[in-house]
Amino acid sequence: QNTMLNDFVNSVNETRDTVHPTVLSTTIAYSTGVLTITASETIDATPSTNIDPSKIQISETTSAALGFGTGVNLAGATVTQTDGETVTVTLTELQRSLVIAMSGTSGGDASAVVVDFAAGALMDVGTNLNEGLPHNQGVACTETADTVLPNVLRARLNYGTGVLEIDADETVDTTANSLVNLANLFVADSTGDDYVSLVGAVVSGADALTFTVTLNEAQRATAVVKSGVFGGDGTALVLDAKANAVQDIATNNNDNDLGLTITEIPDVIRPTILGGAVLSLGTGVLRLTASESVLHHAIDVDGINIVNHLSVYT
Repeated sequence: QNTMLNDFVNSVNETRDTVHPTVLSTTIAYSTGVLTITASETIDATPSTNIDPSKIQISETTSAALGFGTGVNLAGATVTQTDGETVTVTLTELQRSLVIAMSGTSGGDASAVVVDFAAGALMDVGTNLNEGLPHNQGVACTETADTVLPNVLRARLNYGTGVLEIDADETVDTTANSLVNLANLFVADSTGDDYVSLVGAVVSGADALTFTVTLNEAQRATAVVKSGVFGGDGTALVLDAKANAVQDIATNNNDNDLGLTITEIPDVIRPTILGGAVLSLGTGVLRLTASESVLHHAIDVDGINIVNHLSVYT
């Protein structure tokens, strides 16, 4: 008998893994919006749909109600498709900005968030799902502040309405609107000439990637004259967002973002004569008020008639 021979065929009795995975800790980097989840065993994130972000909530306090300043559900966040004891979930820009506002970092309320996991948020390689309440609730979250400066990217200006829409690469804090520093925003004929200061314009819009500045009539009319549309000089204006013009939710201010493209939309709104024309019979001066700025040299006085009753001219 050959005692050196090995028996390679042996039966193995298998016992199925029935242990539910447990979340041990979480960390979040607010600059990137990446939430890292550490579990008690290997999590099956292949495919990424094995992880259900809609069953994960970042909360102000354990099991807080969903809502602004209390809890942010992660439905729509992106799961990285990699198996392991750690899983990464990248928040959407809206989710990232909302969580910063209730975080313990700059821009937040000085109290760190926690993370709540409903049943079925995670699955291990044995296809066991995590348990929900009262388990995996209020998991501590280590926070890293957002230190990335926001960048203003581009703008669109409607010369008919005077509405300037400005895009940034992250959420701009417009609550309150005074956080947008209009003294550092300019519509320029060429970068650095400060052609039209936006001081006196009106900021509107919620915290978002795009905010709106509505020019006053003087600003709108002045901009048209140097624009690339009809009524201008044929060359498009640019936007200069000087340093500290805007801030993100984490209170980081932009650096100089100059010479940015403005997509120009021509003014196609016809001016109208408003009611209440005033005629001085002593001087013969007729004063008319229009709905917008008009070119005096382009007024055709032959088209103006003074009548003693309402008339229709064709």
